[in-house]
Amino acid sequence: MNGQTRKKNQRLIALLLCLVMVLTMGILPGDVDAAAETSTTVIAGSDFQNRSGNDAGAQTVQSITATMKNNRITSADGFLCCGDYDYDITNNIADTAAGITALRTAVQTEYPELDANNMVFVEGNHDVAGAAGLATSGANDPASGKYGVFVINEDDYMWRNDDLTTIQNTAASLKTYLDAKRTAGFTAPIFVLSHLPLHYSMRTHNDGDGMYANYIFDVLNAAGANGLNIIFLYGHDHSNGWDDYL
Repeated sequence: MNGQTRKKNQRLIALLLCLVMVLTMGILPGDVDAAAETSTTVIAGSDFQNRSGNDAGAQTVQSITATMKNNRITSADGFLCCGDYDYDITNNIADTAAGITALRTAVQTEYPELDANNMVFVEGNHDVAGAAGLATSGANDPASGKYGVFVINEDDYMWRNDDLTTIQNTAASLKTYLDAKRTAGFTAPIFVLSHLPLHYSMRTHNDGDGMYANYIFDVLNAAGANGLNIIFLYGHDHSNGWDDYL
């Protein structure tokens, strides 16, 4: 093959490649639009109790949501919080309801569409059980159906947990919930909310917070292996210097 013929063939190949690219570029936008997915924005946090009071904890939340708004996150579908909302250093007690109200107000400053039906507040080890605003244990799915929520409160998976039967019952309840989701063909994210983690926590000196976590962990692993999209959210591990001695 002489040089001129080779160059002609190369130009022909280049032309064909360009044509393929043009055709492909013309096809792709339609395919992308057909398969477009809607996004879901969920704000999550925990342990906003502050020695300075509720306003200080709420200001932390508001600064985060203001930054989100400035970064063009214009709407949100949920606010999930994993426990411990108030700290009263004078009386060494928690006013859980007041703490929740302060956080709810802070979030609604930037995202007023997040009403009580789109917020879930889990009971932590510093919270008053049954306080106004706390979620009940079990299913707490939003009406929108954009995601699922299962709540594990402090009474179900307690700090320094040493009650095997309680944890086994919690795992069984979680399994029932997840089995129903799988049977229904639920494909959206499922948030499992707990104040305590599933791993060992150094915050407990004697026996660790994750002593019977394997019962919950096994249920989550099995459900995930069966195709559910599960996100486990927890709190309890303070980040404001209280645990520096550890």
